[in-house]
Amino acid sequence: MHKSIDDPDIPRLLIPPEDGSIKRFLPHFKGKYSLKDTFAALNHQNYKLWFWGQMVSLFGSWMQATALAYFIYELTHSPAFLGYVGFASGIPAWIFTFYAGAVADRFERRKILIFTQSGMM
Repeated sequence: MHKSIDDPDIPRLLIPPEDGSIKRFLPHFKGKYSLKDTFAALNHQNYKLWFWGQMVSLFGSWMQATALAYFIYELTHSPAFLGYVGFASGIPAWIFTFYAGAVADRFERRKILIFTQSGMM
């Protein structure tokens, strides 16, 4: 069912302005985008450190997944085994997702992040 713009359940910030002006929603918007504005968040040292750390970490994760798939295929020459390994790699996430919410509510978020990220190394 399509909701009306007058529906109180829709946050007002998600509704585009009727006069075409975006200024009241984005007060820092200058009227046009530039490449410099796209990467403005990287001016913050902590965000830059996190961003590049994530880039390195994700690159490593994808390299591992690609190498594992290549290795499995070289050993078995079977596309089915590639599927089995892909399916099996998702099982821990499916199992632990149910318990993760309870754990996250009981412990300090910073400690959880440090523990889980250290465990992934």
